[in-house]
Amino acid sequence: MKSTIAIDLGGTKIEYILSHDKLKTIEVRERVACEQFKGYEHLVDQITGIINNLLAKCPNGAVVGIGVPGANNPMTGLIRNSNIQTILNRPLKQDIETVVGQSISMDNDGLCFTLSEAIFGAGKDYNNVLGVILGTGVGGGLVIDKKPYSGRSGIACEVGHMTINFEGITCWCGRKGCFEAYTSGTATQQYYTSLTGESKKLAEIFTSAEQNVEPDLSIIQRLYAMLGQGIANLIMNLDPDVIVIGGGISNQPSLLTELKKHTSNYLFNKTLETPIVLNQRGDSSGVFGAALLAQTNL
Repeated sequence: MKSTIAIDLGGTKIEYILSHDKLKTIEVRERVACEQFKGYEHLVDQITGIINNLLAKCPNGAVVGIGVPGANNPMTGLIRNSNIQTILNRPLKQDIETVVGQSISMDNDGLCFTLSEAIFGAGKDYNNVLGVILGTGVGGGLVIDKKPYSGRSGIACEVGHMTINFEGITCWCGRKGCFEAYTSGTATQQYYTSLTGESKKLAEIFTSAEQNVEPDLSIIQRLYAMLGQGIANLIMNLDPDVIVIGGGISNQPSLLTELKKHTSNYLFNKTLETPIVLNQRGDSSGVFGAALLAQTNL
């Protein structure tokens, strides 16, 4: 039996695991700092070094899965839609495969999150699972009948960049009115600064909102309204069996109640029948989803 190597690439960290029995037990699980600031070639060396070290522990070989911010364009082989500038428009998958000498599976980290939750976590009792990650940015993924779905162009469920206001805020991607430009943690903090001229961490804004302090309360209510509009759009377009919410914003106690209320306001039928639940795998979702992605090649 081939072993499984999985890597979750983030802006500040790289998490990786090694399993010899399809994730029943984990022999190696570690996190190291992501050194993207040292340049693309160094990052490729860092990732391939991890893979080669783990391959040395696999006498029967291994499948390799990697979750990345952004998507590998199947038409060009280049990474796109990534907030890690180091890998943007680079043939990351091909360059890694050249060094390690074998094919690998690579896809969006939001899809890896969703796949992990669909198989191991909050979506395991459902066939079609939509994942939405609300954190520094906004991402997502779709799993249909327990299989990851990336779409023809590899951009299925780039939920952060669906437009909710075509005349709205300019997103980092260059388009206007993206969902992420209104609902990410970064966007919420920037909106606070635009109103007050001061800086405040997202957790502090939530705390003040719970105490009915303005403008924090209005900012968080605006956030929930925008989230409701976006989630309602996703339900009306995809109608999934369940929506699993992840990311740092998912840790807010008021999120599910407010999200369900505001989503109902924007639905075509005014009745929210879709379960919206919190993730169960937490920080584990990304790397375990990458492992599941790799195992589709077994």
